[in-house]
Amino acid sequence: MENNESTPKKTKRKINFSRVIPAILALAILIVVIVGLIQIIRWNRGEEFIVDPNINVDTETEDFILFMDPSTLPDNNYDGELKILMLGNDTLAYDKGGVNIAEIIEKETGATVYNCAFKGSYLAAQHEKMDNLEESALDAFGFFWVSNSIQIKDWTMQEEAMQYLPEHIDKEAYAETIELAKTIDYDDIDLLLIYYDGHDYLATNPINNPEDIFDVTTMEGSFTGCFERYPRNYPNMQCMLIAPTFCYATLEDGTREGCDIADLGHGNLPTCLTTLQTQAQIYSVSYVDNYYGININAETADQYLLEDGITPNEEGRRMIAERISSFINARLIK
Repeated sequence: MENNESTPKKTKRKINFSRVIPAILALAILIVVIVGLIQIIRWNRGEEFIVDPNINVDTETEDFILFMDPSTLPDNNYDGELKILMLGNDTLAYDKGGVNIAEIIEKETGATVYNCAFKGSYLAAQHEKMDNLEESALDAFGFFWVSNSIQIKDWTMQEEAMQYLPEHIDKEAYAETIELAKTIDYDDIDLLLIYYDGHDYLATNPINNPEDIFDVTTMEGSFTGCFERYPRNYPNMQCMLIAPTFCYATLEDGTREGCDIADLGHGNLPTCLTTLQTQAQIYSVSYVDNYYGININAETADQYLLEDGITPNEEGRRMIAERISSFINARLIK
């Protein structure tokens, strides 16, 4: 007799997610707790950690280096002899003929270096216009107007401004630098190095003007105004911006405070550097961070700075020059 009764179908049991998910979470938490307990036990046992003495751990995590690719230059005219122009102020102008940063770079790189730094000048101008040289004479030797003279190949403004310079300015040194600047063939310059120390920060020069990016009385505006034209007038000139090193600010009560803390009205010095980094990236300018990259800070400043609290001493200047030279030798066309 045939059995015509149908066999009951097996049904799949549905997973009860409302029970499974809490179980999984509980298991994960249990694993985390167990691992944590194991680590605590290991730490409490005082496990020894040995650093390989051959490994150099003297680094600064905030050190910022930005290199632009030389291949982006439209028609590099390098003739086998590296020629460098340096613009800047006090630190770069210090001890010419002695332990001078530009002269060390010349020796380390084998380049011809033209040091056109003016001690007492600034990255930012003090006046918006140059319609009264008697009042704005020092501005003629700052970054914006010196760059302007380079691009128009005319140093008449600086020559006329000499007679109105403040008494504390070394006019003889200024005159010698102007004479040097007039002899340079700027079409033949391979690399422009811009190195202004922390004097803009100490003088409370504004960082920027949100309403006018070309305001030359700000650090950003001076830089912007120049590099809107440099690539057009000197398309084969590579450029490198050098950040200032640590310095001290003298407060109203006569005490000193590190530039990493002191806000003189426009933020501390690292705040200024943030703007300079941005400008370097916008205008394809290489950037070397000597603030974090050089071992001059609140703990070592007395070892590497002169009594003025800003100018590096002989050892400090050598460190700076050798650092810049190493980047030139390693990354730039020679």
